[in-house]
Amino acid sequence: MRLVNQDEIAERLEAYAERIGPFGFSGAFLVGRGADIVYERGVGYADRLTESPITPETIFDTGSITKQFTAATILALQEAGRLRVTDTLATFFPEAPEDKRAITVHQLLSHSAGLHFTFGHDYDPLTREGLIAAIMASKLGSVPGTAFNYSNVGYTLLAAIIELVEGCSYEQVLRERILRPAGLNETGYVLPDWDRARIAHGYDGSADWGTSLDHLWASDGPYWNLRGSGGLLSSLRDLHRWHRALRDGSVLSEESRVALFRPNIPMTNEVSYAYGWSISKTPRDTTVASHHGTNGVFLADFRRYLDEDVVVLMFTNQATPGSAIVHPLQQFVFGPVPELPPPVDDHSNHLERFAGDYGSSIIVRVAADGTGLLVQPRDQPAFSVISAIPPKYAATAAQRNAKQHEALADAVVGDYRRWMALQLEDTPDVRARQHVFWDGVRDTVGTVAAVNALGEVASGNGVDSYACIVGSEGALLVRIAWSHDECIQDVDAAPQLPEFRFARALDGTFINYDLRNQTVVRLRFGSDLTIEGPAGTFRVVRAMQRRPM
Repeated sequence: MRLVNQDEIAERLEAYAERIGPFGFSGAFLVGRGADIVYERGVGYADRLTESPITPETIFDTGSITKQFTAATILALQEAGRLRVTDTLATFFPEAPEDKRAITVHQLLSHSAGLHFTFGHDYDPLTREGLIAAIMASKLGSVPGTAFNYSNVGYTLLAAIIELVEGCSYEQVLRERILRPAGLNETGYVLPDWDRARIAHGYDGSADWGTSLDHLWASDGPYWNLRGSGGLLSSLRDLHRWHRALRDGSVLSEESRVALFRPNIPMTNEVSYAYGWSISKTPRDTTVASHHGTNGVFLADFRRYLDEDVVVLMFTNQATPGSAIVHPLQQFVFGPVPELPPPVDDHSNHLERFAGDYGSSIIVRVAADGTGLLVQPRDQPAFSVISAIPPKYAATAAQRNAKQHEALADAVVGDYRRWMALQLEDTPDVRARQHVFWDGVRDTVGTVAAVNALGEVASGNGVDSYACIVGSEGALLVRIAWSHDECIQDVDAAPQLPEFRFARALDGTFINYDLRNQTVVRLRFGSDLTIEGPAGTFRVVRAMQRRPM
């Protein structure tokens, strides 16, 4: 098919960038062709307090995009004769137990070693020795080499191997073997000399999460639930330099670059995993190498269209359900060209008159926020219309809610059997963490009287479900993260229910535009509030006493 020329692409992306800010996108994106940057743009603020704007040079958390750098470092060490991808764990860890001795570096790189997903949260102070001990004591989820099991643990173990082989920190090896040869001076954990004002703050709703460097790290980088598997900081322009280095061969040999992108093991029927990259076919029967990363606050996406010599990069510092804009970005290049988000009234004011609670039991809460509204659904019918979750998740919502309700009702009184049956992993470590969490819930709320399901929103990895646990001493809001394959990945206490940003349309109504799915939800204010979305129409009356958020 004919690719649109670069001037046309840039013109379309400029118009698109002017429209996405009011609908919640805060971040930066870049589209390149060949060695050139066709268009790059920052939208929103890197720091809302100082109103520091996001630019193509803003530094973001790349999440699991880190894995491709770890993979490239392993291949560079192989070129130098320091190790081989066929080496086994017994080579580096003579004390490895029998079930893990034959696991190879190749299996770690391709997520086929059968290891756990993680041993805890990103910022838990897990040492390298603690990581290795936990891996060696853990039970494998599958026979090594037989199945794809995405594993952060596998990549942190690769970082440990890199340190053991070279005798210095993971980041020092990465810098010498990969980053400097590729011309990347603004990618790393702690070694780059960044101006801290350029590092983006992350935002969870309106709450300032801070920068990655504001959270608990060791002196030489993150602890060992994150090192080598996530958390590298970088900018759009540095990742574009990385793309160019891979493209023109200035880093790694041709043999290593082929290995980096060679499909190794199926992830799904359509996607395979290489080394730090997912490999799939486009509708045009061309090959795309991609990876995304998120910590629930930051979201990054990196896509290289290998046969078409195109790259698409995106960062956001507020990973809301509709903030993943890579799909429309690629459409501007390859077609079909999407419609632009609806125009809005940028000078809308006097919005406080719409603020307050709607419904007899606070079903919807509305707050004025600058030139728009923040709308918070507070029960399932309102969530179903406002959140507009994708059809594949909406179709299974009733079954998922039923399973979740039964499991929650048991877990809050100390019976974890149903809850653990829904977990992505059922291991002693996962069980221990779940017991600690639910013990904390009971300490907070007292004797549990009710568990109320509130609703679901789409997330980067599946669906996030919210429930309120009511007890004799109070109530607690919890967020349950469901994976694509209908398993529970995590549960935590949520600071608040999600909010959806609505901008005033030119016809006087208010609209929320989902940038990922390109769907519209509309609010009409009259004697009552009417909410119209892909899932239907919902009406609530204004409460007698309005209570601003």
